[in-house]
Amino acid sequence: MALSVTTQSVYASKPLMGTRVSEKSWFMEQVMADLVEGAPPTIIIAGPRRLGKTWLSLKIAEEVTKRCHQVKYAYRDRGMKTEKKYDLRDAQFDVSKQVLYSLRTIPQLLSPVEDGGLPYGSVMISDETSVSASALSFNQPVVKRMAELHDTSAYRLIVWILNVPGSVLRAAYQLRETAEYFMQMQARGVAKVYSASPSVTGRVWVRTIGWLGYRNPFTKRVVYRVEPPSDETLRVYNDLKDFYFDRLLHRSEQRLAELAREGEQLGPYDFPEDYADLKSAIMTMPSKRKRKIHTEDTEEDEEGV
Repeated sequence: MALSVTTQSVYASKPLMGTRVSEKSWFMEQVMADLVEGAPPTIIIAGPRRLGKTWLSLKIAEEVTKRCHQVKYAYRDRGMKTEKKYDLRDAQFDVSKQVLYSLRTIPQLLSPVEDGGLPYGSVMISDETSVSASALSFNQPVVKRMAELHDTSAYRLIVWILNVPGSVLRAAYQLRETAEYFMQMQARGVAKVYSASPSVTGRVWVRTIGWLGYRNPFTKRVVYRVEPPSDETLRVYNDLKDFYFDRLLHRSEQRLAELAREGEQLGPYDFPEDYADLKSAIMTMPSKRKRKIHTEDTEEDEEGV
């Protein structure tokens, strides 16, 4: 039976043999199994821009929060004398507070609940990790801080999702040692899911465990897509991201102005304000060198730019 292009939930498309797709909630069941046993996973979502990394992370956050309200409790050291019970019924996902563009706010979110930290079972998303974690200059101290935050989030039963653009997959490579799941975006709303192997040195991604959404590998036709998050979640997220990039652009403008002042002199392509036309400005620039022009009859010098 042919499958039509449609949307399914974030957990409804693990591929089986041929073109059939199972309907089991495999991924969210796996995430919740880890969380209920006191080991909340850290998830890395990587891939080119505009393929829905944030869309997928927002949907996962919504699903985790909803399921925490259903399962109600998590346990650490279950069946042992040191067993401890955690209440997940207060788990929350506030886009304005839990979608992050800086590492600075994470310690406050991971502080104890009574001190204003997130309730057990909540989700935090590091969007644009390439910027917030200075991934282009990723070094050992940054990796160490990230590992410390990972350990703290696991202790506090917080699921941490990091969105990493494909242009800086070096960050994803460095963070692989702290994450349990790695998702590689294949198309918008389609991701291939890998699991880390703790028994392998460096936690190498050696095992594919399924798909979220599904795209036919031969025809490249998308069969299933991850269902988008709610309209309200997307609205708040879009407002938040616009505010973030406005601030980022403002800081960039300030820094560029400082660099210009440090130059102390005009560059060769800084034209007076009365030159509205670029071509006329170039033609009236002071000559830098002379070049020879060959004509049919003679050879003469012309001032060049």
